[in-house]
Amino acid sequence: MSSLHAERGVRSFPSVSSPGSRKNVQHVFHRRQDRSHVRYGDASMTIKCQSTVPDGGNGDNKNSGIGRLLKTVQGALPVVGLLSRLTSAEGGVGNDDCAYPEYCRMVYEAAPEGFQIALADLQSKYGDCAQRRYVLLVLWMVKEGCGIVSDKLIVDSARRVRVSQDIEFEMERFLGEYKEKTSKYTYISDIPKGPLQDQASLAVDAIARLVLPIQDGDAIEEADASLVEDVVVGGMLGYEGEDFRQCVRTSIGTRQERAKKYT
Repeated sequence: MSSLHAERGVRSFPSVSSPGSRKNVQHVFHRRQDRSHVRYGDASMTIKCQSTVPDGGNGDNKNSGIGRLLKTVQGALPVVGLLSRLTSAEGGVGNDDCAYPEYCRMVYEAAPEGFQIALADLQSKYGDCAQRRYVLLVLWMVKEGCGIVSDKLIVDSARRVRVSQDIEFEMERFLGEYKEKTSKYTYISDIPKGPLQDQASLAVDAIARLVLPIQDGDAIEEADASLVEDVVVGGMLGYEGEDFRQCVRTSIGTRQERAKKYT
C-alpha cells in the first residue's frame, strides 16, 4: 500500500490476479435483504426481498437458482397464466385475485386521463370522501366481489367508509365473506363473476353512496353523471371499452329502479 493510501486510511485488498485470490472470488456470494417501502398515490405497502447474487463462477449457480424459481412458479401457476401475467397490463388473468394495493398500482399506471380529471373534480366538489384510496377501495370490491359476495355488503361498505374512512375494517369485512364464499372452489377460474351490466350497476350505486350526498335510488344529477361515468369506466380495469361505458350509462339512467335493492 502506498504512503498516500496509508495516510488516507485506505484499506488494501489482495490482488485478484493470483490463482488463490481468483478461486476465493469465484465462490463469494453476497446475501442481501432489502426492505423497500413502495407508495402508490394513497396506497402503500412494504416489500421485503431476499436475493442471492453470485459475483462470479461458471454460471451453474445462477442457472440452478433460475431453475428453482421456475419450478416454484410452475407449481403455483400454469404456464399460460404465467405468460399472461407477464404480458398483461392488469397483471393477471381472468378471475385471478388481486390485492387492493396491487389494484391501486395498476389503476395509477393504466387508468386514462379522464379518470384522474373526474376524480379531481369530484374531490373538489364533495371533499375527502372522493379521495382516490376510497374510490379505488369500492371499485376493487366491485371488481373482485360482484357475483360472489352480496351487493349490499359492498354498498354498505361504501356508505360507511364515507363517514369512518376506515379502510382496514372494510377490507377485513369484505375479505372475510369473500374467502368464505370462494373456499369451496378448487381453482380460481371456477369462481363466478357477475354479468358486466350487474358490475356496472353495482359500481355506480357504490360510488354514488360513497361520494354523492344522495340516498339509494336517488337520481344522479346530470352535472355529476359524466364524472361518475368516467370514474367507474377508468377505475374498473379491463372494462375500458365502449360496451362497458354503455353499461355504465345505462346504470346511471336506471338508478331509481334499484331503490330497494340494498335494503
